[in-house]
Amino acid sequence: MFTRIFHGLKFVELATNPVGIFAYFYLILYNNELMKNIYTVLLTGILFFSTALAMGQKDPLSLLRFGRDSEIIVKALEKENLISDPDFHNRYHYFLPTETEKIPVRISFNPDGREGKLRQVELDLINYSSGEALKESTLKKILSKYTEWYGNPVYTNHDTDYSYWREWVWELKNYDIKLRAMNGKSSYSPKQLDFTFSSIKYSMKNYEKDLENNQRSFVATLAPSEILHVGINNLRWENNSENSNLAALKIDMFEFFEHHKVNGRMLQGFGFKIIFENMFKEELGKTEELVFEIRSSLTQLPWTYTLTYDPNSKEGLELESIRKFANSKSVKVKAEVTRIAYQNGEILN
Repeated sequence: MFTRIFHGLKFVELATNPVGIFAYFYLILYNNELMKNIYTVLLTGILFFSTALAMGQKDPLSLLRFGRDSEIIVKALEKENLISDPDFHNRYHYFLPTETEKIPVRISFNPDGREGKLRQVELDLINYSSGEALKESTLKKILSKYTEWYGNPVYTNHDTDYSYWREWVWELKNYDIKLRAMNGKSSYSPKQLDFTFSSIKYSMKNYEKDLENNQRSFVATLAPSEILHVGINNLRWENNSENSNLAALKIDMFEFFEHHKVNGRMLQGFGFKIIFENMFKEELGKTEELVFEIRSSLTQLPWTYTLTYDPNSKEGLELESIRKFANSKSVKVKAEVTRIAYQNGEILN
């Protein structure tokens, strides 16, 4: 076998390579059966050692191929015994190598939930065996290993006292790597930090833009009420202190979040209707579209919304009938979002 492998190599190529030297003597002693067996064992050992050494100098996850089918890549990593034991959320066990230990972490593929081609891989650096947060001493080992693999990071950032959060970024040819460690505790020892929110993300080039385009395409198929949720309660009526001919309805916005958010797009305001229901969730009536603008002064929920109306108008008469109903029976309210306005000028109807 080795005769075929090394046949035709120049002597100088063999002499400058440890494996080549053993191959050379193997060929010289080819007719000596005992020596041939000894050198075969030695050469096999050197080949194994050289492969192991090469693997130690290379990130095992450099096998990742972004843009290819994620399922095929996952199966390939399983076959190489690099990942194992997926949980309910399809997070796998992975041992992150450092100079002194292999750290048990969880690895997930396309954590943003998208299927198809591989776009991002995330390592959750919480120890899955013990549940312990990442120690600063372990963080230093990881940073040292990635610097060995990829050189110095092109970007480093941290908070003012260099203790709450830290971030390092490596930009490679086909993907980028971001190591981020955050201390989620309100108090911590300056001598030994525990980073409770820590991860390493491998992302394909232009990942954020790709994610934004995908989000926009998906959100465009949804109704505003499927994108934005506004929880309201505490329905109450008051007389208008400035004009006795007007009445006022008030509700509190206690809950507010976007089901589907597009990166970089900030809300400016939204249109909505207040829907009134009895205890059986049967509709008693609804308002016309109301508009709520999100101002910088609104920092803490609940937000109070006041609707002033004329009791003698068409809408006012309907609201007054609901008001009378509410004097003796339970009335619940919910918000139906009808339009959304963003700070960049985009409108969703």
